[in-house]
Amino acid sequence: MNLKKKTIICNLFADFILSKIGLDSTTKIQVTDCLNFYTINGETNSNVVININDILDEFNEKFKPFLGDVKIEKTIDMIEYYHDLKPIKKLKFKFFDSTNNLYSKEMLTNPEDEVVDSYIYTSTFPYGHSYNMGRILLYKMKNIAYNVFKVGYIKWLELDVNLNKKDDYILEVNHNSKAYKDNTIKSAILDVFDLTELTPINLTEDEIFNESLLVETDSPKITTTTREFIVV
Repeated sequence: MNLKKKTIICNLFADFILSKIGLDSTTKIQVTDCLNFYTINGETNSNVVININDILDEFNEKFKPFLGDVKIEKTIDMIEYYHDLKPIKKLKFKFFDSTNNLYSKEMLTNPEDEVVDSYIYTSTFPYGHSYNMGRILLYKMKNIAYNVFKVGYIKWLELDVNLNKKDDYILEVNHNSKAYKDNTIKSAILDVFDLTELTPINLTEDEIFNESLLVETDSPKITTTTREFIVV
């Protein structure tokens, strides 16, 4: 199934709202397209209240080439401010050997050519999530996946990270290839990457939005591979 354009719009709008609050905050935003209006749910530790109506025109104009006939006009804002959220330290995600490894090649095929099969579309993780709400951990995992795919044979890779655990227990690995055992890939990852080192990646707003829009030129800060990663 293709990734729906309406889902991409929800992801983009969630990230746009997040950009106004700040990626360095502790925030999670979810946008839902309910056909006639958009609901915005979320929590943040920020005390700067965003007036959604004030940023709608900016959003619609900035992304007009992608939005086309779509124009977000009616919204219901249910963001809760002054909330203390616990940073996300556990994440399980499946990656694919594709340009943007969050999605398989099939999912990225012609997202605008969609059959309307739902009245509700919702933004998906990591869009709308600040760095410490799982986004920087996902970027780390995404970078690891690019390194794993360069060895060949592996077409999808599932990483299960739990930063509450230690040593070998911090990571579990699953993948499709019979050429390598899961533990072989796991050991290679742990030998090269420190999963506990989650330094924020200073992406520009354009890089953030390009990721939401699935632009093929993904950030080199995430896609860079290292010669040190070798599977034997």
